[in-house]
Amino acid sequence: PKTVVSFMCREALKGYLGGYEELIDNDDTSKINVIEARELFSKLQNITICDPACGSGAYLVGMLHELQNLHHLLDTRVTEMTARDDYHLKLEIIQKNIYGVDIDSFAVNIARLRLWLSLAVEYEGDKPEPLPNLDFKIEVGDSLVSPNPQETGDVGFRAEYVNRFRMKKEEYLITYEPGPKSVLREEILDIRKQIIEWTHPGQRSYGFDWAVDFVEVFSDGGFDITIANPPYGLSCEDPLRFQYFPRKKSEDMQSKDSYGLLMARALQLLKSGGFLTFIVSDTWRTIRSHRPLRSKLLQETSVEHVIDLPSWIFSATVNTCILSLRKLVPQEGHTLTAVDLRNLPSVNRQRKWHSFRV
Repeated sequence: PKTVVSFMCREALKGYLGGYEELIDNDDTSKINVIEARELFSKLQNITICDPACGSGAYLVGMLHELQNLHHLLDTRVTEMTARDDYHLKLEIIQKNIYGVDIDSFAVNIARLRLWLSLAVEYEGDKPEPLPNLDFKIEVGDSLVSPNPQETGDVGFRAEYVNRFRMKKEEYLITYEPGPKSVLREEILDIRKQIIEWTHPGQRSYGFDWAVDFVEVFSDGGFDITIANPPYGLSCEDPLRFQYFPRKKSEDMQSKDSYGLLMARALQLLKSGGFLTFIVSDTWRTIRSHRPLRSKLLQETSVEHVIDLPSWIFSATVNTCILSLRKLVPQEGHTLTAVDLRNLPSVNRQRKWHSFRV
């Protein structure tokens, strides 16, 4: 449901901004002065958010709407926005803040379409602008099989290539004439080949290559937020499983279920201190084959909260939960919040989820 998508997006944004419940949950800016508003506004302009299993784009659109609302709330502390500004605000958010990948090309096309429609409805005027090219923002590919993007070395000395790559992709997004668009695409692909050469020297990379295709993000340490509803029940082969959870003698092997591997990948995609919010099967907490995943979470993350969901929330053959955590080694005495909503009656389906605080 949209209410759950919105709730997860807002929890992730609170994690990124470091609180601000009244602002994010209740649209209340009364306690935020102009200087603080400008600081928050700057953080939102620079945020990077990724759904590594974006499907038809529910979380991408959800984040677009939440960021648009926060921009409005903060901007009104300084200056008013106009209706026309909404179009360019959303375009800027899509251009700078939102990324998505999925293995299903049809789903990716639907995700792009949903972003286009969300953008188009904001345009006011007699002659709508052409829709942006999202080829290098919402991409088709296998999120799991490429190497860990955090282990490809320091790209700082290649800053010129990274900046050119980023600028060319941003330019391509708003280039509509076939000729210039084709030239830009070739330039982007040429730069990409050069980036591959110094990112994976002498090697061939498979699947979606995070360290190359989103190099502008990983040159800054990774994403600020990863958010997803990953696929459950898909069995991954041993080489892929051992890529994330190397087999150790006398220890349990990690489950082959794809959602556990996608959780591990999402952690790799985050910068230190980044925030993850996933809706997943609750079996990661209960069954033996997810013990390696539990160990990873205990050692590498600070779990903020776990919310067990009622069966009517999500159409699945397993019980589901929302997991939110920060990519930081937990401090001594760290606590988490556990919420049990399994008996929540469906009459509350349309209630806003921020009616309770996590």
